[in-house]
Amino acid sequence: MDVKTHLIDKALHDSDFKRELIGNPKAIIAKEFCTQLPPGIEVRVLEETAKVIYIVLPYREK
Repeated sequence: MDVKTHLIDKALHDSDFKRELIGNPKAIIAKEFCTQLPPGIEVRVLEETAKVIYIVLPYREK
């Protein structure tokens, strides 16, 4: 299971975890995977609604 799948699955089953993930994703990643992301990396968590969906394009160096 990859990082994103793990976080999504846990958030779907645990509302407290979901709230924390939305509020401070870097701290949750550090806690769940015993690792720190570099200071320059930003993590955003978005939740889809019944009327809004997101398509995330991966980073691709030019």
